[in-house]
Amino acid sequence: MDSTAWVAILTGGTAILAGWVTSLGNARSVRIQAEASAKAQQHAQIREARRTAYLEFLEQAHITGELCYRLGDVYMQLTQQDEQLEKIQDLRTALRNAYDPLARCARVVLLQGHGEVSVTA
Repeated sequence: MDSTAWVAILTGGTAILAGWVTSLGNARSVRIQAEASAKAQQHAQIREARRTAYLEFLEQAHITGELCYRLGDVYMQLTQQDEQLEKIQDLRTALRNAYDPLARCARVVLLQGHGEVSVTA
């Protein structure tokens, strides 16, 4: 074989090897990019779930707190003991009904939240 054939074989082999190395690099790059994209999407979903859980918990805590605050108003605004007792019973029922959603939201925050936030809730 003459030198031209050897050069052609060597050039062809080099081209094939270069193409193979390039395809390995591209495949690795695509895999890394897909993993990064999946992690970013998972992080965004977790963040949104936490945000929703925190907002629902704060809303229920506000509702419950408002009912507790109204208890003081009963003593200040109503002078008749019968009226006070009736209003207190109504507030007690409302508080009992508000506690279940608050407790559920606290459990969701416990599952979704960070360590300190979960303990605080």
